[in-house]
Amino acid sequence: MTSLVVAASGSHIVAAAIPGRRRIPEEEWDHHKSTIVAKYTVQGEKLENVRAQMLDEGFDASPKEYKSKLKEWGISKNAVKWEWLVMHRILLEQKDSGIANPRVWFHEIARNFSNTRRHLRSLGLTPKQFDQQARQCAIPTPAWIRPYGISTSATPSALSFQQSHPNIELSSNSSDEVCRDTPSGLTEHQLYTMHSELACLAAATRDTAARDHHIRKATAALAGMCKTRYHLVFVAVASVLTLLLLYADGPLPDMILTASLAVSQTMTDENGQLSTVLEWMVELVRANNSPTVMATCHIGIETLRQAVLHTGTAFGHTHPHTLVIRYCAAFHLILTTKVYEEAERLLLDLWNDCTLVLGEADLLTVNVLAAVSRAQQRQGKYVQALITLDRCLGVLPFGHLHPHPHWLELLVRKAVIFWKMGRYADAELIYWEVVRGRSTTLGRWHRATIAAHNSLADVLQKTGHWEARKDEYHRLLSDPPEFVGTPKSWWRDSFEASRLMSDGLIDEEED
Repeated sequence: MTSLVVAASGSHIVAAAIPGRRRIPEEEWDHHKSTIVAKYTVQGEKLENVRAQMLDEGFDASPKEYKSKLKEWGISKNAVKWEWLVMHRILLEQKDSGIANPRVWFHEIARNFSNTRRHLRSLGLTPKQFDQQARQCAIPTPAWIRPYGISTSATPSALSFQQSHPNIELSSNSSDEVCRDTPSGLTEHQLYTMHSELACLAAATRDTAARDHHIRKATAALAGMCKTRYHLVFVAVASVLTLLLLYADGPLPDMILTASLAVSQTMTDENGQLSTVLEWMVELVRANNSPTVMATCHIGIETLRQAVLHTGTAFGHTHPHTLVIRYCAAFHLILTTKVYEEAERLLLDLWNDCTLVLGEADLLTVNVLAAVSRAQQRQGKYVQALITLDRCLGVLPFGHLHPHPHWLELLVRKAVIFWKMGRYADAELIYWEVVRGRSTTLGRWHRATIAAHNSLADVLQKTGHWEARKDEYHRLLSDPPEFVGTPKSWWRDSFEASRLMSDGLIDEEED
């Protein structure tokens, strides 16, 4: 299609035909769909900003074409009053059932209480009145509104568990008490995560009976998820791997994941490639993230790619099962093949899909984005890697538990990048915070605390502050300070009390 352009040139009329806007093929729209939707919905960009950003990437579509496609995809930011009431009703039902972070899908956009209650301003209602209207709303839930489901970030944590169960003491004589006082009404997903973390705590306090008890409880919960074909079973396993890498020491990660693998292998293949994922995770913890060792493992990149293809065909490319395997494959690329540019591209696509399917604050989504920063760092793209890490820290679902170990782990990654950039003063500030935080939440003798403490010594030498601050440095582990407002760490208290008793520094209470 062409357009006629008429212009005056002196006494002559000049007519010229110029090409019109080409029709963008469907495959191009499909290729850019996840990026466009993420920018428009997740990042909250205005449509004109999305168009400008995509134009910078060479994708030129008109505002009218964007609006038409968004409507075709069912993407909208606007909702009418009855839709807000239905969404709020679902969120209240999730809250009543004990879900810590209720969310609901509206036209494939994740909404929470902050979104629905912001609508109060236009209605002139108090929060109490809005809650009452939502509970009384009898409108059937339409197909474009659906519960988000239970988020991995809602699972109990050893850092917060004692706040709701203060009477539990995890010691060598307490495994029966823990078993009797396990909260009722938890899902198998939550039980799998909770008992895995309690097994970490029991192992740290050298209580082998409690450790084995919680491993059995965890694997029983995993078996239940496999039998019911739970759609987030892969996500649950991935979240447990994260907590094991943060909390556990010694052979415990291998023990829990090997026990989980044994359970998976007894199930049918209807659960997809769960055994493949678990076997890869077992090899990962045994190799201690060593690229050399991982390169010789049984589960290599081709096996993982086949697992992605198989699961994607069976469940869909954006099904939670497939998302987890795509993450494992991309992470394996970073560790072994060192094709960092390809890994970054795959991880960015995966992050967009995880954001849309699971939400930006989901643990898997955050881990994927953290892996993006790792790939960027390996390419020497330090500034981009720092920006990516800041985005991770901004959405991490544990912000209310600062300094949570996951938060501190991301800070360490920032410090490493600062070190590589020669910004030693910035790295020093972070390591002071990390050592204090890990002393407070994990304990002075935890391997992660000691590692950060050693790194702080190195960076103090670089900044020339060692002589001036070495006494303060040594006091960090002898007299760890509390952060103001930090939740009391059940993990830290139990771990350190057990360590002191085992070292003979304090006496056990007599009966």
